[in-house]
Amino acid sequence: MISCHISDNNFPELDLPADVKSTPISDTGEIYKILQKYARQTVEYLFLITLDAESRIIAARIVCIGGENEGTVSLHEITRIAVADRAFGVVVAHNHPTGDLLPSVADQRFVGDLRGRLDALEIEFTDSIIINGEKFRSMFAPRKIKERRVSLVKDWVVRPLFMLAGIFKGCGVLMLALAVLIIYTRQPVSSENVMIIMIFMYPAGWILETIISGVDAAL
Repeated sequence: MISCHISDNNFPELDLPADVKSTPISDTGEIYKILQKYARQTVEYLFLITLDAESRIIAARIVCIGGENEGTVSLHEITRIAVADRAFGVVVAHNHPTGDLLPSVADQRFVGDLRGRLDALEIEFTDSIIINGEKFRSMFAPRKIKERRVSLVKDWVVRPLFMLAGIFKGCGVLMLALAVLIIYTRQPVSSENVMIIMIFMYPAGWILETIISGVDAAL
């Protein structure tokens, strides 16, 4: 992406107010506001912002400052920082001193290579943005970070509960069918209470499914 003269593993961390770090980021436009004062630099700055599972900023660092005849930014160092921060996701950002927000071929290559590294570590590459003094551009398809959190809730909470509701309803139907068969054949029942409980699993499953459907619609 850019050549840089930060070395010796010295990556300055931006001094962010406590309220900024404690408040979940809803979209990458908020990252731009944090970095806007660096947007008019005459050389390129590359920033790495690590995020926790709630989209709160763990740390924001300068990982590269443009300079001629210097070593290029190391993907290994970026992923090392993300792992050390125990990041759930990362955002990378850099400014274009020319003000042009179009990603260069080098930008695209860098993002592709970094995505591969992060995918291998199961760290989400939340966004890559290019900034200038007035606005920013995401290199990814527009997607609010809040949408990602909603997706996680649906994947890890809503869908399993739907499956549980289906199991309840299935058990209830089977037990109801068994009860009808026992009554029809006049077979003795040794565990009537258990059977009654199992039969009531169907309405319990239906109620659970109805509640989860409402939660899913609200999300």
